[in-house]
Amino acid sequence: MTPKITLALSCLTFSLLLSGLDAPALAARSATSAPANTVKKSSTKLYGRVDEVNYALKGAGITLDADKLPAFVGNVRMGSPSYYGGLADGDKVLSANISRDKLNLIFERTAKRYSLSLHTTPANLNASRPTAEKKPLDAAISQTPEPDKIKVLSRYDVVILVDISASMMEQLETLPKAKWQWCADYVSTFATKSQAAFKTRGITMVPFNAGYHLERNCNPEQVANLFRNTTPRGNTDFGSPLKQLLNEHLVTDRKRPLIVAVLTDGVPNRGPKIEQVIIDATKGLRRDGEVQITFLEIGEEYSGTALLKYLDDYLVHEGAKYDVVDAITFDELKNLNLEDALTRVIQGEKPAGKAGGLDAEIIKLKQQIEEERRSSAKSGKAAD
Repeated sequence: MTPKITLALSCLTFSLLLSGLDAPALAARSATSAPANTVKKSSTKLYGRVDEVNYALKGAGITLDADKLPAFVGNVRMGSPSYYGGLADGDKVLSANISRDKLNLIFERTAKRYSLSLHTTPANLNASRPTAEKKPLDAAISQTPEPDKIKVLSRYDVVILVDISASMMEQLETLPKAKWQWCADYVSTFATKSQAAFKTRGITMVPFNAGYHLERNCNPEQVANLFRNTTPRGNTDFGSPLKQLLNEHLVTDRKRPLIVAVLTDGVPNRGPKIEQVIIDATKGLRRDGEVQITFLEIGEEYSGTALLKYLDDYLVHEGAKYDVVDAITFDELKNLNLEDALTRVIQGEKPAGKAGGLDAEIIKLKQQIEEERRSSAKSGKAAD
């Protein structure tokens, strides 16, 4: 029996992996090519019955004509994620699976196969999967207490990279403070709340502009002093400090996994390319989840959107051993504590190994990234 549960999907980004789809069928919709047989399978698979992911299918606006796969799409709700992603009535859905925060479909149209990937919120669809067991109403509406996120993070070595380039002195558009002051309040609050959990170990702070330095085992007072005694200036290079941190992790005994937060308002205009730094580091990892990196956008007019999308979604396709990156926009970040942002990346399973991707989309993203870097380099020259 399939439970009738609707999953509310918000903050949706989605991409259609296409190889030769007729243009009229997807007018005004994003289309790029990728062979369907390159799609990575996840731990929550569905090749027969649709019960396990039916709630997600319905939430994405998809109605199938049968309760087993393969099945034909009977209806795509207008305005739904699937509609804008390019799915159409009559498409034949061959398989479906949930991978971390994505609902992935392989479907067939006019004897060609395509893949559709929908990003969803909450971040872990797999954990949100409903059960067939019926419960009394009072039990159904009761909430399970959230795990202590600070306690979860205490099992990790936590490193916070914070941008101290000149642009961090700019005022935020929606809040009455500068980016730098917002970061000071944000990180200091976390340091105070996590002090007992981290005990004598503390957290590692890495202020960076064109250079950087590591402040290890910081307590709340040291974190506050770092912000109080620093005046943002100069250019941006977070590739170099991240490279050192990752290399240090790889040569240690790795008693604890590493989680890194990078608070920045733009694209580096100095140092190594961050994507290559991360790809190279993943090749030395022993297991998935050993390292997690969260990029936190600071400011409403963030100048590195293409770069962070690329880091978040496509590094495995480009040769990374594991998917280790998450990116959070400032609009999201304003509604999250730092512990929320950090634990988001470690919730749920991440796919391992190489996965198929959107070749055309990646090429486009790389072009946008180079434009962002050129623009950042011009700003950097002005700051010199």
